[in-house]
Amino acid sequence: MKHFAALNDNLVAELAPGPREYLVRDHDLPCFGVRIRTSGHKSYVLAMVGKSRITLGSANHMDCATARCAALDRISGAAAVPSSILTL
Repeated sequence: MKHFAALNDNLVAELAPGPREYLVRDHDLPCFGVRIRTSGHKSYVLAMVGKSRITLGSANHMDCATARCAALDRISGAAAVPSSILTL
């Protein structure tokens, strides 16, 4: 089942863990989303077709706007994203 929403900080904070890990993709940027694990940990991810998921960072350490910018930079191939943002 696919989940799509207009991701923002309030929505990400309200997402609750379920019996299985799940991914909520952004409505405007479908390859960007937040993964919610059964433990409750939330990570921003970039999931492009034909490629594995790239973790952009923990939702505890990065806001949605910063994660979206990191996703856009990765998509465009820009080298402007500090590695500390990508490996939180």
